[in-house]
Amino acid sequence: MATKRTPLQRFSKPGKITPKAIEIFKRMQALPKCTCIPPPPERYWERISCISCEAWWDLHGPLHKELVGETPFCWPVIADPDDDYVCDGKHDPGAMYRELQRLSGRTCPTFWDRRGI
Repeated sequence: MATKRTPLQRFSKPGKITPKAIEIFKRMQALPKCTCIPPPPERYWERISCISCEAWWDLHGPLHKELVGETPFCWPVIADPDDDYVCDGKHDPGAMYRELQRLSGRTCPTFWDRRGI
């Protein structure tokens, strides 16, 4: 007896960077310089984020949601391009950062270059 299969909802194809994602990225780039005080290395979990970092993470959520087809399970979706962090062996958050920077027309220093730490 045949059954009717319900198609699975697939994530969008890689490479879909929407105008909304670029706009969110531009807002992230416009944030003021980080003023976080680094915690002692042995107590890194006690780090207190500055207003700029809090705003950056508040914007990162919507950016991740906008790029969910690209990276449904990788967090963070963008990261310091100089780091060699790679999520799941495929997604490179630094490469995504560079691509968003290229598409947004921004050549300003990265958020991480402007950090006070």
